[in-house]
Amino acid sequence: MTELRAFMESLVDNRAPELPAEAIAEILDRLIWCVSDNGEEILAVRDKWLDSGDEYRIAVALSMSDVFPFNTKVQLEEGLTGIARRFPNLRGKCIEWLGHSSELP
Repeated sequence: MTELRAFMESLVDNRAPELPAEAIAEILDRLIWCVSDNGEEILAVRDKWLDSGDEYRIAVALSMSDVFPFNTKVQLEEGLTGIARRFPNLRGKCIEWLGHSSELP
């Protein structure tokens, strides 16, 4: 595990009680622009979180606003449908992202 990946995992694992996912997402959105790989590793971790069974990590991933959570419209629709089905509390975030689906190929 690289240092950045470990940092991200530690940030989530050691967050303050009741910290909203948006707070962590804001840090990660800013960090994308600060690292030498233009956020590639951050986005790789985010992609793993989207596929995980951890509702909080998925909420963080969906709350990141600088980059789409999936690369194509089909992937976005399929991924968000699955997430909304498994985690009803995240349905609103999924619907929000689906509203932007026309911006993807």
